[in-house]
Order: sequence, then structure tokens, then C-alpha cells
Amino acid sequence: MAETFANVGMDDRKYSLDGFMNDPHPANDTTTLRNIVVVASSISVITLLSSLALYAIQRRLKKEVEERNKAEEALHYSESLLRDSQRVAHVGHYMFDVTTGLWSSSEEMDAIFGIDESYTRDVKGWLGLVCNEQREEMTSYLQMHILQNHEAFNKEYQIERFSDKARRWVHGLGQLEFDANGRVLRMFGIIQDITDRKNDEKALKDGKDLLTEIIEQSPISMAIVSMDGTIEHINRRAIETFGYTPDDIPNMDRWWIQAYPDESYRAEVFTQWMGLVGKALSEKSEIERREYRVTCKDGTVKTTIIFGIPVSDKFFVMFDDITERKRAEEERLSLERQLFQSQKMESLGVLAGGIAHDFNNILTAIVGNTELALMRLKPESPARDNLKRIENGAIRATDLAKQMLAYSGKGKFVVETIDINRLVQEMGNMLDVSISKKVTLRYNLTQPPPSI
Repeated sequence: MAETFANVGMDDRKYSLDGFMNDPHPANDTTTLRNIVVVASSISVITLLSSLALYAIQRRLKKEVEERNKAEEALHYSESLLRDSQRVAHVGHYMFDVTTGLWSSSEEMDAIFGIDESYTRDVKGWLGLVCNEQREEMTSYLQMHILQNHEAFNKEYQIERFSDKARRWVHGLGQLEFDANGRVLRMFGIIQDITDRKNDEKALKDGKDLLTEIIEQSPISMAIVSMDGTIEHINRRAIETFGYTPDDIPNMDRWWIQAYPDESYRAEVFTQWMGLVGKALSEKSEIERREYRVTCKDGTVKTTIIFGIPVSDKFFVMFDDITERKRAEEERLSLERQLFQSQKMESLGVLAGGIAHDFNNILTAIVGNTELALMRLKPESPARDNLKRIENGAIRATDLAKQMLAYSGKGKFVVETIDINRLVQEMGNMLDVSISKKVTLRYNLTQPPPSI
């Protein structure tokens, strides 16, 4: 305080309080009081400024502390978010120091590899995690492609976890960093566990392979056609049935021309098929079955039922060759017609046999009575000729009845030599009484007649 007073010029005794109290010159009281007020005011200003400066410093320090705390909280949150993100995505990161050959890793990467803090993190340690089948390949990849050719690390490989020996697929990515002279310093990258994806890909591939095998071994001809008309696959049965190879019919345009060479029939089939395809797509149903005549590569025509199923952006088209079935059906119908005709003829034979049997009984009575009448008539009786003709006609009718009985299975055939001239003459006598009087019969018979 003495220094403060000295600074304002009050170190002289005349300006001391004692001097003020015992001042023999009261006229200087006003000046002395003014000086005292100046000193007091200066002290107050200095104290106020010090307080303000201290307050400003405290506020600034508090703000810096708050900002630092916020930054630390944000950093902790970012680190937590990064850890959670890596855990959810099964992605870990690493830093490989090329100069020392050591690498560091994140928590998620340690979890993927199944290692802890005590694991030796060098090149040998990393290669020790790689499966035996790929260890040599990955060693060469690191030396040639990364360290020598300075390529970015981008490789999928299989590891064997250190903790439980479980096999996992990982995808490694890395980017090299260089010094001013172009020498490699380090590589920063990530490791992602892609085991689930690999398993899904394998399951999908196995499913596709199984589907392809089913299609290939199917007893029905099948083809897979894309929306743009490309024929992507033809199975073995289709090639055997129609003779066309994938080179013969790479697309539907070639199929229409090859399978339906007749232009008018081709247009008919094309219009019908495209209509059925459009209906199937709109109704999300199968392509209706229709029967077509397909011309094979060797020129033969096969009757085929064609239908299909739209799946995603493709069509599964199936061909059911019913040519043999159709031929067998036609043969069956022909045999049925023949059987029906045979049954019809058998019925007619039964009917004819019954009629012939009754007719033969009547004729027997006629012949018998005619013979009795001839026996009673005198030789010169004019009625003898008429009775003789009746007898001959009845005998001929009896022979006809016997033939009908033999046809129906109720009689028997007698094989004997017939005089055709005599038979014609006998038939002529019967015709004379049945034909018109305006008709004259003349015979030109060969003598002797051929044997029958």
C-alpha cells in the first residue's frame, strides 16, 4: 500500500494523515482531501479491474473445461458408436506397421479372430490364423501384391479362430501409406466376417445346382427361357426328344422357325402361345396346356403338350411328348371299332342263324310236300313241271339256309364239286318267274365247265 501511495505522490510527510490532522494551515484542507479521494478512487478502479479480469479468466477456463468435456464426451460417444457399428456389421479395423512388422487391432477384429491382448500381433501371427489350405496363397499375396507391387489389399480368405478353432470366412481390405520417399510405412484396413454371406452363397449355389440337376434328369423335356426370348437351358430329355441342341435354337425366334416350318401353322401357334403367356403373367398362374405339332430336327412331327410356369424374369417351359400315347389311343379306338363291328356281325350272325333255322324248317316242309305231290301225280300231268320247279327252288333255298346256319356257327360247311352250268340253269328257272316278261335270258355256257 505504501508503494501505491508513493506512486500517487503521497510519500511526503505533508501528505500524511498526521499532517492532515495537525495541519497548521487549514486552507489546504480541500487539496489534501481531493488527493485522498483520488487515491481511494484509484485503489477501487484497480480492485474492480482485477476482479473483472479474474472473472473473465474464470469464465474462459470454465468454458474451455466445458468444451473439453463435451469433446471428450463426443469422442467417447463416437468410439462407442464405432465399436457398436463394427460389432453389428462384424467389421474390425487394424493398423499394420510395415517397418516393425507388427499390427494392432480393434476389439471387434479380436473377436473375429478369437484372440486377446496376449496374442502375438506380427505377420507370423496373422498367417497362423489363416487356414492351411490358403496360407501359402496369402503369404504370396502379401509379399507380391501388397509389399512389392503396392496394391490395395482386397482379398477373401478363410481363417481358423484361435480361441475355438472354428472356421470363418473374412474379407480383408487395406490401404498403404507412404513416406516422402515413396517407402511403405503402414497399412490401415478393415476385416469383415462374411461367413454368413458365404454360407448363404453356398446354399444358393447348392440350390441352383440341385435345381439344374433335377431339370437335367427330368423325364419331361424342359427349357428355361428369359423374358427377352433367350433360351438359357435345354435339358437332356428335350435334346433327345426333338434333336435340337442349344446352338440350333439359341432363342425363341429360331425355335418358332425350326419347330413350326409351316408359316400359317407357325402364326397360329405363336398367336395362341403369346396370348397364354400374357394371361399367365397377368393372373400370376401357369401357362395353360395346349397340344401342338412340333417338327423335330430329323423332320418327324411329334404331338406335344406344351405348358410352363413364369418364375421371376424367366419361364420354365415343359414339353410332354404324347406321340406314342396318341398313336396308342388311335390304335385302341381302331380296335374298339373293330370289336364293335365284330360284335355287330356276331349279332347279325345270331339273328341270321335263328332266321335260317326257322326258314330251313319251313323249306323242309315244302320239299317234303312237293315230293309227295309229285308221287301222286301221273307222269303226264302238266303240274309236274311246276312242282318240280318248286322242289328245285326249295332245295336251293335249303342250301342257302344251311350256309346261313354255317355262317352263324350253328351248321357246317360241306366241301363238294359243283357243276356251275347246272347251278346257273337252275337259278335261271327261278329268275324266269321273277323277272319282267320283257327280259330274255340267254346262256352261253362253256362245256365242260371248270371244276369248282
